[in-house]
Parts: sequence; C-alpha cells; structure tokens
Amino acid sequence: MIRYITTFLVLAGVLSASGQTAPSNRTSSVSVNDAGTVVAPSNLWGALSDAQANALVGRIEQIRNHPVFILPMGEPYKDFVIKGTLTNFQGADSLDHMVYWFASASNLSISSHSLFDSYATVFVCVGQSGRQWRQVKTWRPLFDQFGPDYTLNTVIFIPSKIPGSSYWMYAGNRQLTWSYVRVSPVDFERDANGDVVWNPILPIAWRQAPPDPPNALWPPE
Repeated sequence: MIRYITTFLVLAGVLSASGQTAPSNRTSSVSVNDAGTVVAPSNLWGALSDAQANALVGRIEQIRNHPVFILPMGEPYKDFVIKGTLTNFQGADSLDHMVYWFASASNLSISSHSLFDSYATVFVCVGQSGRQWRQVKTWRPLFDQFGPDYTLNTVIFIPSKIPGSSYWMYAGNRQLTWSYVRVSPVDFERDANGDVVWNPILPIAWRQAPPDPPNALWPPE
C-alpha cells in the first residue's frame, strides 16, 4: 500500500530537526512505497539547498540501517567471521575494539556476549540451487549444512539489530568499518607467514530490512 503525504509536511518534519526550513512553495504530493522509496515531483529536488538535501539523506540513512554484504568465499572455505568496529580495531584483539561480531560456526563465536548477532541473515547460491537465493541456518556451521561436495563461492550477509546498534549502524557513520575472514574446516585462512587473513569489506547497500526471497530455506526441511 502506498501512503500519500504532502511534500511540505515531509520537509517540515524532517528538515526542521536539523535547523533547515522547507521551501514555502513545495506543497505537491509525494508518496513513499513499501520499500521506503520516496516518489516525488521532479521539481522538488532541484529546489532544495545542499543542506536541505543532506538533511533528507540523513533521515533516509536512519531508516535504511541494515547493511548488505557480499562475501567472496571459494574452496576450501565454508565458514566465516565478520566484525565491525568504530576504532579501526586499534589495540589488542578484544571486545573493547568492536561493536559487532558474527561467526557462522559456533566454535568460532562468542554467542553469549551482547556483541554477537544471533539473528543475522545469510543467503547463498550454491550447487543445485542455481541462481536462487537460499537462506541458511545461522545456528549451524555452513560446512555442516553443505558438506564437502558443495563450493560456496559467495555469501550474502545481512546483520540484524543488536543492543546499541541504532547508535552506530547507519550508512553515514564514517568511523564504522568492517573486516571478515574465511574459515576452512581446518583453520582460518592464513598467509605465507601464518598470519590470519582479514579482508576489509564495505556494504554494497543499506536496506530497511533484510531481503526475504520466497521459498529460500536451505537445506530443505
């Protein structure tokens, strides 16, 4: 269902909080569809100042606060760990330098800690599934779900909201950085020196909610 509101009310409500004033002549109707996309007259955006446009973008960033990651995998890696930080992981590898932690294998996780995301969403395209997105269980290692006969080339990963994440998990947070590591059934990925290989990664998109493809569960119940 499309909800209709007036441009003036949208701008007044969103911009006033940031000290911006909506143009008095902007009273045309706009719509916001179920995906959160604003549909507006073409002359609306050209009339906004940079400050007003930035205020609108900031509001959209508050709504679209689920980052979507594509994690390149490949043999022999079936599982992964991803971490988020506001300090670029400065200092020792401890919880003090992280705001987010997810591990696809339970023996890699700290699931009892508030940083751990027990409700993340994970999709794959693999083997017999072809192009279809298949949602995997986040409480079982991916290796256990697929076994040695399937290659995980790519994982789609979407964090959920964990305690306190509303203060830092949004697209405009320039201090927020992410890194992930691939894990084989034997060990973390390591370089020639034996050091664990952490890969920097950025979200490909920010959404209001994780994707929900139909009939996406894998393996079949």
